[in-house]
Amino acid sequence: MKDKAVSWDLIPGKSLKKAIKPEYYEKIKNILNRYLIPGVMPEEITTSRLFCLNKNANEAGDVNNLRPIAISSTILKIIESAILTRLLKEVNDKKLINKKQIGFIKGCGTELNLLKLRQRVFDIKKSTRKYTKYLLFIDLKKCI
Repeated sequence: MKDKAVSWDLIPGKSLKKAIKPEYYEKIKNILNRYLIPGVMPEEITTSRLFCLNKNANEAGDVNNLRPIAISSTILKIIESAILTRLLKEVNDKKLINKKQIGFIKGCGTELNLLKLRQRVFDIKKSTRKYTKYLLFIDLKKCI
């Protein structure tokens, strides 16, 4: 497996994960809260390195073929992870997302949609009730 790129802080994420012991979690949480509660982050933490990579090596030089990659600081990634964990807990505890929501939910990907669609089609075919059947697929890959 290739090493991940390192941002300006020069802290590799894997090394940091190994270095932080569980007894320091509470102290780290307190430090993060100092930034999260007032909602102000130091500019140094939110600075990212930006690279442009070719999507296809055969089309090098074509501006439309470039894909921007932003490499955030490891500290920012930790902060983002903490925010995401808290946000997901709040959303789940308060049941803010409908159970039928599939997109952008961990463990609920395209496969689940396809299985639900297959079951729905099967149920309609099996039904004695007359349905007008329409099925529409839209490929949004090239949408801007």
